[in-house]
Amino acid sequence: VVMFDDLLIDSAKEFVVYADINGVINEGDVISTRLKEDVIYTSPYFKPNNFTLNTTPAGNNKGIMWSDNSNPAGNNDYLGGYLLYPDTTSTTLTFDETLFGFTDDDDIPSWAIEAVGELLDAGVIFLDDNPDGSFAPNRDITRAEISKIIILAANIPIDTTGGPHFPDASGPFYDYIETMYNYGWINGYPNGYFYPNNIINRAELAKMIVLSFDIQIINNGPSFSDVSPSDWFYDYVETLKAHGIMLGHGDGTFRPANSIIRAGAVKTVYEAILVTN
Repeated sequence: VVMFDDLLIDSAKEFVVYADINGVINEGDVISTRLKEDVIYTSPYFKPNNFTLNTTPAGNNKGIMWSDNSNPAGNNDYLGGYLLYPDTTSTTLTFDETLFGFTDDDDIPSWAIEAVGELLDAGVIFLDDNPDGSFAPNRDITRAEISKIIILAANIPIDTTGGPHFPDASGPFYDYIETMYNYGWINGYPNGYFYPNNIINRAELAKMIVLSFDIQIINNGPSFSDVSPSDWFYDYVETLKAHGIMLGHGDGTFRPANSIIRAGAVKTVYEAILVTN
């Protein structure tokens, strides 16, 4: 039985089931767009509350996703579903109704679902990152949290040479903070402290993303009314905008001093992965 969270209902999409007879699905895997081959079921503008996938022959894996039927190229969007029992000896696969297993799965914005799923699958974020088991998508991301996410997402070797550089940077984030510092991607404060629990802003994140993913600087600006060529973050903001990684707001502003929520930060990191890979 396959169950789906109400968060994923979207009248602009259609429900599609794909058979993936070549891939191997392990217990706990997050179903993603990698699993798509032959369409075995489709129902435009309709998402069943549950759906049973029977394999023929037994053992063939199945994948579930939404298909954007307005896209003539047939590109497919991430559905979410969480695989519980890839039973190769019977004819039925069972999925949980939750997305990923966070206590606040329902709060994850639809636009961030694919990013969260892929980074969870890649070992960049974890179900136990927060003590309460939440993802906390709408909480502002901290300097320590983004350091860990970027180092893991960009596959940067840990470098703690010369550390500790900050008296307040210790514990589970120490290696990531020291690595970010040693590469020159993040700095401390004039008083010598790092303040790992302080939030980062959009300008700071832009710099971290461009440098850590080694993204080629592209300057087609100025593109935003509040980002001047004299600003230290100008090239970073313009580069991410040019690559479609980080965009502005509808009023033509970028709002560089604004904080960024965890869902938004994860989405930005994921977009950087797609561009650089």
